[in-house]
Amino acid sequence: MLKVLGYFFSIAIVIYILFIMSATALDVNSEGAVFHILIFICLLLALISSLLIRIIELIKNS
Repeated sequence: MLKVLGYFFSIAIVIYILFIMSATALDVNSEGAVFHILIFICLLLALISSLLIRIIELIKNS
């Protein structure tokens, strides 16, 4: 389950980076850029937390 979540978040971040690149290519206004950065930070925090949960599970299992 957690492995699936980790894959989901990593795929979501890759898709979002591509979305940001296309949005900056279209020259989005500064408010839109701030909104994109906030969503990217939220996705990054979710990925870090899922990685931490996976590391804690590995420590418990060993």
